[in-house]
Amino acid sequence: MGIQEPSEVLSALASRNRVEGLTHKFYRYPARFNPEFVRAAIREWTLPGDTVLDPFMGGGTTIVEALAEGRIVAGVDINPVACLVARVKTTPLSAADQAAIMEWSRSTRFLTNPAVMESTDSRLSNAPAELLAGLAPMVTTASGLRFIRRSQFARCAILQLAQWALESRTTPCDPSTLACRLVASVEAMLKGVDELVAAAARNGNTKRAITRRRTVYQGDVTAACSDAVFVQRCVKPRLVLTSPPYPGVHVLYHRLQVRGRRETAVPFWIAGLEDGHGPSYYTLGGRSGTGVERYYLKLSRAFGAVRQIVHPEGVVVQLVGFSDRETQLPRYLEAMEAAGFVQERSQGWWPADGVVRTVPNRRWYTQARDARYQSEEILLVHRPLG
Repeated sequence: MGIQEPSEVLSALASRNRVEGLTHKFYRYPARFNPEFVRAAIREWTLPGDTVLDPFMGGGTTIVEALAEGRIVAGVDINPVACLVARVKTTPLSAADQAAIMEWSRSTRFLTNPAVMESTDSRLSNAPAELLAGLAPMVTTASGLRFIRRSQFARCAILQLAQWALESRTTPCDPSTLACRLVASVEAMLKGVDELVAAAARNGNTKRAITRRRTVYQGDVTAACSDAVFVQRCVKPRLVLTSPPYPGVHVLYHRLQVRGRRETAVPFWIAGLEDGHGPSYYTLGGRSGTGVERYYLKLSRAFGAVRQIVHPEGVVVQLVGFSDRETQLPRYLEAMEAAGFVQERSQGWWPADGVVRTVPNRRWYTQARDARYQSEEILLVHRPLG
């Protein structure tokens, strides 16, 4: 394992294939990993039974692929919606669970009982009233499902439905359209769970072992790495595979946009969670000069905590985007060194400054006037110092 010769990692990094398979399509989390790249990195730098850690887990792509590849895995994210999605994507369901969820999704109450929503709930700001009226019966009945795994799965299905309705549609959806779409989404999601269970079993993670071999921690990375239970379950990760927030780049991790414009906190309403934080809370700092400086400090602290639990021969693999690579990349590398990691600098096919990837169909929102780097990510590899 290591950077010795060209591997599947680079070809997977360059892939423009659509995200498919397993449970990856449950929810389109912002700036998510390409599963092909994650799978290749796990195979390149770990063996079955090794532990993989993603300290900025997002929607859980690393968690899903690590389980499917027979690894132990832990993920951390400060966003409770991300943690809900990651748990649902990696929770096996019994035949009774699946039957109950399908019965819920086909409820005629979604057509006959549209609701009038309370306008005082700030989480509902900017969301179309027609959409909320259609979703409200789904949210109410999801919370009443018998087991938490069923309720959380149902909430995740509604999250996917709301994302589709808000970001992909130009006109509001009527209750009938929403109800039909929900049934189709739930059927596809249940199929994805079965695919994950089968893939994991082929590589040694049995259905019963999946939730035992994955840990999802909602909170700050430094807090997670100081938590005795988390550290015990994390078992000296051989690979830290992550895509942290990008310095100076605006990404809405905690909101949906209504047809690409106004923001809404509807995901927190659907998930049954409180929303009390602004965007900089989820990105390690804002886009101002002060915010970017705060970013490097928090990044160094986070990876400094990771350094305390990572295996001495472990490797940190990251995909990072920058609003101004010329000034920000050196600062980023300094922050990693201050955290106790040295950049991998191999000869031959691996460039000293990392591998640049152009991200298809994505552009960063930044305050920088130079647009050269606003659709690029850099693959960086680090190892623990000393």
